[in-house]
Amino acid sequence: MRFKRDADGWCHPGSWRDSRVGYAGGCFAFDVNVVWVPAALRAIGTIDSELCAMGEPGVEGAADVRSLAEVWRYTGRHFTVALGPTEVESRVRAKLASLPEPERATGTPCWRAPAFPTDTLRFPALSLDSAGQRSRS
Repeated sequence: MRFKRDADGWCHPGSWRDSRVGYAGGCFAFDVNVVWVPAALRAIGTIDSELCAMGEPGVEGAADVRSLAEVWRYTGRHFTVALGPTEVESRVRAKLASLPEPERATGTPCWRAPAFPTDTLRFPALSLDSAGQRSRS
């Protein structure tokens, strides 16, 4: 599910609780596409099953909904970010170097010899850009 584009080109979630940059400028949100849509589709399937078990007419198009739920089940793979040890170290050092001197000085003992990972760091991206790609920032 893609966010609507504003007139100036920004993707906007249209939510009262979020700003234009709340999803890091992305157009496809992790929470919407990996959590909420799949959960809603599964819930429709559950409701259909319960209605049928009670002898009531089921949800129209329930077979299609179940099929969609299975497809959406795997959307999380599109949001997986994988950073190798060298890239993690490079990004952490760049971030530390970008801090104002007072903040760098406060953390200096901690940052002298940080323990960087020796394996790939994997985590879900907050959102995908307009081309459906993970942000590299």
